[in-house]
Amino acid sequence: MDPWNRDLLLKYCKMFDVGIVSLVPSGDLPFDEEVTLKSGEPLPFTVRTGPDLRDFSVTANATMLRVTRGGQTESGPIPHGEDWVTFMPRHVTYSSVASAKLVEEDDERGGDERSLVLQDHGKLDGVRKVLFGGQLRHWVNKLLLLDALHWVSKGKVAVPLTRYILVDIDDVFVGKHRFLPSDVEELLSSQRRLAELVPGFKYNLGFSGGSFRREGSEEKEKAGDEAVVAARDEFWWFPHSFTHFQAHKADNVSLLINEVCYFVFGRESMNPSKTFFSDGKEQTIC
Repeated sequence: MDPWNRDLLLKYCKMFDVGIVSLVPSGDLPFDEEVTLKSGEPLPFTVRTGPDLRDFSVTANATMLRVTRGGQTESGPIPHGEDWVTFMPRHVTYSSVASAKLVEEDDERGGDERSLVLQDHGKLDGVRKVLFGGQLRHWVNKLLLLDALHWVSKGKVAVPLTRYILVDIDDVFVGKHRFLPSDVEELLSSQRRLAELVPGFKYNLGFSGGSFRREGSEEKEKAGDEAVVAARDEFWWFPHSFTHFQAHKADNVSLLINEVCYFVFGRESMNPSKTFFSDGKEQTIC
């Protein structure tokens, strides 16, 4: 942006007390060099384009966070490396909101931490800014964009914080790949981990009771059926047709038989257990 337009934009931001959210494209930016404006004025950070990255981390104490939870790391390689721009700030006006580690073989800088999202507190020109390095493909950056808009607008642009999450797992007792006892243990373990982030979280299991310990199943699959029923009170449940048939193809008699079978199976195998439907109502099976 030429100096005249840039000054005009900064004056507008100061006049109306708003900030700027900027997506910095990889383009033809210099490699590990100082960025210079068209006016010749250098910006106090260096950039690197298209690096291989891993371990996307959100800073615990970043002041712009609202929706995004700080202090968390998504471990592993970060895709679309060619689209990323990383920053190395050299002024106190900048603080890192998100960062990642560089992946470089046979390079003494391998593992260096670089910023992916910078928060500019406006100590140089009086305007709050958030700089995103490259793109918004990564799901965490999409959350950070919501936080950035809230911060630069001083709360005028905001989304509600209330969120609902429900994870359905269909075809319990039915699928080609059935639960084994070890799968049930992992299901319980992952549910406990998620419940630390989402209080009260439970998986919602859709079951077809007619396939419980199905004839012809391997013994380990039958053991898996028994393990998930033994842990029934740890989950939410919903009926998925007793024999996994398509309800719209059945007559009233078949549907009634299906419901009676559910009742008997619930009384004998699932009691006491609860099932939740999409309208929020709760029913006790049997």
